[in-house]
This record gives sequence, structure tokens and C-alpha cells, in this order.
Amino acid sequence: MKHQYLLSILGLGIPLGFCGTAFAADEPASERAVGLIATYTDGPVGGGKVSRVVMLPELGLAANESPHPAISQSFTASYEGILMVAVAGSYEFDSAFKLSLDAKPVTGEIALDAGPHPLRLSYDRPAGAVRMGLSWKSEHFIKEPVPPTAFWHNKAAKAEENPSGSHPAPSFRIRQTMVSMKCASCHDGNFLATMHHKFAPEALLTHMRHANPMKWYGAMTGPLFPESKTLSQLAEDLQKLPLPERRRDEAAPDHSKSLHLRKGLQMVGTKSGFACIACHDIKHHRTAAESKGPNLSFITQRVSYDWFVRWMTNPQRLKPGVAMPPFFIAQSPEQRKQSINVLWDYLSQEDKMALPDELIVDPKQFVLKPAATPLVNRAYISLPDGRDLLRAICVGLPNGVSYCFDAETCQLVYVWTGGYLDMAPHWKNQSGYPTPPVGKALFLQSTKEGLRIGNHTPLFRGYELVGEIPRFEFAYGDTLVRLRIDAPTADGIQQTFTIAERAEPVRFGGPPEGSDISIAASVGKWTGKQLTVSETSEVELIINIKKGK
Repeated sequence: MKHQYLLSILGLGIPLGFCGTAFAADEPASERAVGLIATYTDGPVGGGKVSRVVMLPELGLAANESPHPAISQSFTASYEGILMVAVAGSYEFDSAFKLSLDAKPVTGEIALDAGPHPLRLSYDRPAGAVRMGLSWKSEHFIKEPVPPTAFWHNKAAKAEENPSGSHPAPSFRIRQTMVSMKCASCHDGNFLATMHHKFAPEALLTHMRHANPMKWYGAMTGPLFPESKTLSQLAEDLQKLPLPERRRDEAAPDHSKSLHLRKGLQMVGTKSGFACIACHDIKHHRTAAESKGPNLSFITQRVSYDWFVRWMTNPQRLKPGVAMPPFFIAQSPEQRKQSINVLWDYLSQEDKMALPDELIVDPKQFVLKPAATPLVNRAYISLPDGRDLLRAICVGLPNGVSYCFDAETCQLVYVWTGGYLDMAPHWKNQSGYPTPPVGKALFLQSTKEGLRIGNHTPLFRGYELVGEIPRFEFAYGDTLVRLRIDAPTADGIQQTFTIAERAEPVRFGGPPEGSDISIAASVGKWTGKQLTVSETSEVELIINIKKGK
């Protein structure tokens, strides 16, 4: 039974005779099974006829080949079943097949409701090689091969196949080889049916061998299959199947031009990037994450450009539940294309990829340390007084001063010197544990200190980089406040507030009596340790805080 299931999930095998069973959209879901009924016929009435369940409507044949030993090279193929549409919308299909949905021919765009739609594909094979499948696109996703999860058929179809024939068929060779290699012991049906969509064509054979020189940085898994005619034939047959349609057609920029590559490096790193190094190894450098993605080295040799674009656009679509976020989903199509191409070109350097400058890699930890430019990281931090900041924004400055802004209370909370952040607990546990600051405490602000306007609770709006340092934006009621924090010297911190016109005075609470922290303001009047700015027009308030009197 396991081998029969494998043949079905490969889209190459359980033979079923299609006896005219109706494929009604309103039939109970319990009467459906995965895949389509593929029927191949040749010659006049009464000639050869073979039917089977397939995961995908695809044909990949050399000029002298047919889909089954009992079928000649000149044949008619039809695929019948149900197309499951997850989200209603406008869809457009691309294929050499003649397509009908809901018993109506489909050309161009078509509006489809969510749910099942009876489907039929037909094709008359001319002389010569054939390589074809079925792709679609909609406003919900970019162009892709229709996935196996969208195809279903009626369980009432009965097994009936004529196994006779004198010439081998690629589908049978693939089926038999994968059964003998026990591929289904480790891989699910969707992967086995679509791996030719994911892997670069030249990488298929090395992937099947599992002696993959492009994965030498990572731990090898799976059996090692020695070179053989059977293995070579398998790779050859797989490459006959429809290949990814999307290509990196534009000429890649000259890698000697550092600006383009620096953009890709920033994406991979942590500064103005996506922190790919949180879950992915690079070269010999290991991430501390327990849930890891593949090593980024040589990845453009392993996967197709088409698959890479679809993965970076929306990884959840290719692998539901995957931890990787859709980083580019908010960008326009043109911006997304440019961003993904920059990342592809950076990764195409293979073993010559530069590491992010701010990353000091150790087998047991990732310690970030500012070099020539500031570092900015969102993090979950535990303060020395026991408070946990779930919405911290940390900044490490090149002069050795680091600080933490709390996006929940909209206050500067902690300042330290001599280091920055140890990201190992944060990345290893997917943000489950706080990130320890590295260095010596300079200033810890209590909940009674900091800026206040009336009785309003501040609302964080975001930040932008100004001179590579964040300028935070938040509001107290209708009053907009912008804050830039810098460290002109290595023993203090400077906060520059730009506060919009308002009806209420501004107050700023300083450190308590007896503190070893000194504080000075550019405007306003101090009463004890509280500053009041009575002026209600727009004002710039500069607060300087230093260690020592």
C-alpha cells in the first residue's frame, strides 16, 4: 500500500481507468481524493487507452517517447477533476492545454468564486518533444505553477490499465527509481511532485546523489547514492518536465561595483536589513537558531530563480507555517523585483560573499558590535531593575555608547557603554528569551522620569534614520513629538525633542535626589528635579544627561 501511495503522490502512477464519472462541484468533500484523472488515448476508437491519477497535469517527453508503454508517440491527453480555489478573485491561466472550468472554455482572465470548480484539460500531441504544464496568477499571488493542493478528483474512478507495451516511458522510469530509492520515507508527495519547480536543472542530479558539493558548509543528511545509469537517467527524465518559467534575464551588475553588493549585504545583515543571519548560516559561520533555514552559500546554484522569487515574495504560499516572514510583501511589484534581484545577485557570489561587518561570529553566540556606523535593532530586553521591554529599539553608536528606546512608553530607558547586544538567546529561541546588553550600565531611567504632556498616554508612530541614527516619532494626544538621541561624548547622552504646538505645558522628570546623574535642559524651568516648559508654540528641547556631577 505504501508503494501504491508513493506512485500516486509522485503524479506518475496509481493506474486508474476513468469511466466517465461526473465531477460535480457540489459533491461531498469526503468523495474527493487528491490529484486529477489523466487519460491518454491513441489511434481510432478501440485503440490504446490508459488512465491514472496524477498530482499535476504535466507532460515531459522526448520526440520518441510517450506517457505509457501502451500508448504511441501520437496521442491525445486529457485531465479531469476539480480545481479548488482558496480565495475568490480574478485568475489567469497559462498553458498549451485547452482549459475548461465549470464546463466552459477559458481564455484570458476569469473571475472565480472560492471553492471547487470542475476542470478539464486536453492536448493533442504533435510530432517532436513536449514540455508543458499549467500555471496561473491572480491579484493574490504572482505567476506560479498550479500547486498539487489545488487538484482533486472523484473517488469513484476504478483501476483499469493495460500494462503492455514495448518502449519505456519517462514517468515509469521516474516512478520505479523513486520507489527503489525509498524517497517517500523522508519526503512528502508535494515535494516529490514539484521538486523540478524548485531546484535549478543542473542541481537535480547532485541533489539526487546527496553528495552535493553546493552544501558542503552544512551537515549532510540522507543516504549517499553512488553514480549509476539509473540515477543519471532519473535526472535526465526529471529535466524533461516543465522547468521554471521566470528567468533572471537582466544582466547582473558588475560584482566589482560594491554599492549593489552592499545593498544585498545589508539585507542579509541586521542594519537596515532583514537579519537573515538570525536563522541562516553563511559559509562556515553557524547561527545559534534551533529552527534553521538552509546555508545561504551557493543557494543560487541549488534553487531556480523562479522558485526564489516566489519564495521571497510569499514563503507561506510555498510552505504553509514556515517561520520566515514575507519581507517584500508591502513593496510594489517593481520595488519587489528590484529588491529580490539585489538579494539574488549578492547570493550569486557564492563562496565570495562578504559577512555583515557588525557580526562577530562565535560557535556559541552572535555578538553585535558597532564598527564605523551605528547599529539599530528591535529586541526584547530585560533591564537591570527587572523590567522587561517587549518593544525595545536598541541603538549602538561607534563611540561605544549604546541606548534603548521603549516604543511602548516612548521614552529613553537605558544607556550603557563598552559593547552592544548578545543576540544568541533572542535568535536561538525565535524571540522567546530577552537579548542581553553587552557592556557597563551608564544610565537607567525610572518610570517616573522622562517626558510628559498632560495626562496623555504616548502613542508610537515609527522612526526614520537621520544620519544613520533613528529619529523617533510619537504623539501625546494631538501633540506630535520627534526625538533624536545621540551621544556627543562617551560619558553621556543627548536627547533632542521637537515638540509641536499644543495647549498644555511640557514636563520632564529628572533623576531622583542623590543620583550620580547630572541633567541639563536647553529651555524651561527646573523645580527640584522636574522641568516645565510653559511655552505652547513649537519648541526644540535638548536634554543632556551625564554620569557624575
